[in-house]
Amino acid sequence: MALFEYEPLDLGVKSFRLLMLHPGAGGEVACDIFQASLEAEDIIPYEALSYAWGSNDLSESITVNRRRLPITKSLFHAMNHLRRDAGRILWVDAVCIDQSNVAERGHQVGQMGDVYREAEQVLIWLGPSSYETKILMDFLRALYRDSSRQKDAGDLSQAQENWLSAQQDAGIGRAALDDIRRQALTSLLEEPWFTRVWILQEVSHARAASVCCGRWTAPAHMLLSAATLVGVDPSPQCRAVLDLMPNPFTRRSAKTKTLHTLLREFRVSRASDPRDMVYALLGIASDIPLSDPNGLLLPDYSKTEAQLVQDLQAFLFFGDVEHHLGKIDDLRAFLALLPSLTDQTCRDSIAGGRVEDVKNFLRGGGQLGIVDAPSNALSSVKNERERLFVRDLSQFRNPNLMTSGSGLESLFEQLDLREAKTLLDLCGGNLRISEEFVTAFRWNGRKRKNTKVLKFLLRQENSGVQVMQDGFAEMAAFCDAKTMRTVIERQEQAYHITSRLSLMAYLNEKHGRDIMTMLLTWKDDRLQVTDDGLLKTLELNDADVVGLLRWRGVPGVRVTGTGTNPSDPESSWTSTVTFEGDSTVCRREAEEVRRKLRESWEGVITANVGYTNNGIWEDLVAEF
Repeated sequence: MALFEYEPLDLGVKSFRLLMLHPGAGGEVACDIFQASLEAEDIIPYEALSYAWGSNDLSESITVNRRRLPITKSLFHAMNHLRRDAGRILWVDAVCIDQSNVAERGHQVGQMGDVYREAEQVLIWLGPSSYETKILMDFLRALYRDSSRQKDAGDLSQAQENWLSAQQDAGIGRAALDDIRRQALTSLLEEPWFTRVWILQEVSHARAASVCCGRWTAPAHMLLSAATLVGVDPSPQCRAVLDLMPNPFTRRSAKTKTLHTLLREFRVSRASDPRDMVYALLGIASDIPLSDPNGLLLPDYSKTEAQLVQDLQAFLFFGDVEHHLGKIDDLRAFLALLPSLTDQTCRDSIAGGRVEDVKNFLRGGGQLGIVDAPSNALSSVKNERERLFVRDLSQFRNPNLMTSGSGLESLFEQLDLREAKTLLDLCGGNLRISEEFVTAFRWNGRKRKNTKVLKFLLRQENSGVQVMQDGFAEMAAFCDAKTMRTVIERQEQAYHITSRLSLMAYLNEKHGRDIMTMLLTWKDDRLQVTDDGLLKTLELNDADVVGLLRWRGVPGVRVTGTGTNPSDPESSWTSTVTFEGDSTVCRREAEEVRRKLRESWEGVITANVGYTNNGIWEDLVAEF
């Protein structure tokens, strides 16, 4: 039999080919090919096939218009099982596109989105059937039938129970059914089809989709529901594909991901031609129609990989980056390096102060994070000019500019009050004021401006500004008592007078005594004293301040200093401070404890503190 030869398509219009698959159940697989149009008024009903090519070896053949056309074994099995009792009109890429015609391939790939969008449904071929997949397909169809009758299509637990009951009536135990479904679904989701890059476009454009195993079919969108019900956890890439499946119960959003985002997410997908790693994503990228009017990335199989990499680099990074990364000719290598290329490009732009380049990069889907991490592009920011650059960039509103609490904290210290308001709005009002945050303010050298910014942040009502315990302690080093009181009153959490807080207040020559007085006389349980905080309070404060511990409900304390040198037993001591009774005695005892604690040093004395409770001492260990 002579080989089939294609008649040329008119590449100036939206032309494509369809095939009529002849009915049958075995033997020769035959079809007729004819030309058709994707223009709305001329479209005839058809189904589109989505499958994994597998090996490129053309080991099988079908009859096309009474001529022989070699095809892969995978496609032969699919077409053989898709035959019905009547003819079936299909679009199959390997048959309907002249693979030897480079110009036609580019033309057809460019309208692939329309091909799948206009199909009545997409048939997803996942291989021959087995007993297990037959059980699974029956389960998927049962879920679909019940879900279409329910008001809440997302609640399928009752549908599962109905199906299990019916199967048990047929003599299959529940435990066995669970194992069969789980194994079949796991095996199905590991099929090579889920790793193909082209499927992203095929399922995202589909009106409806069915999975096919042998002669058994089921609605494709039920796979994700089934995975949840039977306890199968798909891989991240597989889940991303399942999320794209057309679902009659939910409306899918328009294209929202840029080419840069898609390349980053699916760079480990597979394609027999590396160039398809890019071309397969063009139809679903949100920025290609708007940002590529000159057709820089139109599907063109006459381009070499090296040329495509060069064009892709220019599109993604507003120019080439060969001067610092070298020339890359391999597309897979380029995609593998995409995160580091992005990082390096941002470093160069930040160092050069090219804020518009970075803004264009963000608009194109590139992601940049203002985070406190060594591997981040912004970790290269070292001088004042670059800090100001990042400050300007942080006020650029774009969802691809990622911010973390720690990253924003590193910027607030550089801002004036107006800029701080803008930045707080940028992060949605959510901010964690930690020790690092406060330390940056403390040592910045712009004390007056920083104090205003910090007070502004602390005054935010009903906001996500959260003052952490370590940040609260650090504030005692330079804030006043009124500011510390504001934190306690507005934050929905308890704070502790810790050793660190006591030390910071001691170092605050202007406001430290007022802070400790305010804290020790606080009247509710939002403020508590830790054991190490009590020791440090006794060590650093005079008798008048220490005496305020009675406001914390502490009638007295006993401090025991235990010497760690066995040859010097006299180094150990015990002292008490009683807050009830004669204030003169309390003052003398407090000064004695303070003196002994100050004369002790780490490694020689371990001080323990205990509280008296109706004359009974309860020791609580706290290292000094």
